[in-house]
Amino acid sequence: MKEIWERWTPIELDKNMYKASYVQLIDFEGLEIHLVFNDTENLLNIKFVHPVLAYQNIDEGRRLKTLEYLSENYDSQFFTDWILFEVKNSSYLTWFHSESFGINEDEKVFHYVILTESDVVDILSLYKPRIEITHR
Repeated sequence: MKEIWERWTPIELDKNMYKASYVQLIDFEGLEIHLVFNDTENLLNIKFVHPVLAYQNIDEGRRLKTLEYLSENYDSQFFTDWILFEVKNSSYLTWFHSESFGINEDEKVFHYVILTESDVVDILSLYKPRIEITHR
């Protein structure tokens, strides 16, 4: 089944905040992701207050197949001017269910993707995160 990528819009973002230049992952009592945006003093903080099922951070230059898939199936602005996505029919989630012998298959699992200029962060979670914009 084909993956379906959707823009994830948990809050309104300024147009200058679409390209993050830095991602920091902190793992304690869940997962926090801090995105520092180009040309602003703003930080986007994404906090999963419950432990996530899985996450991975891969250099975007190593996710060429994913970028090719997005280029072939969506217009270029779909992912070049946006950073937050939710994936349906996720191959990462399919792999996770297989690897864990389907422990969470009967539950709603969210697959979020953060696509920055240099990182692709995949997160599998049973819960939606808290989102806030703060200033440096």
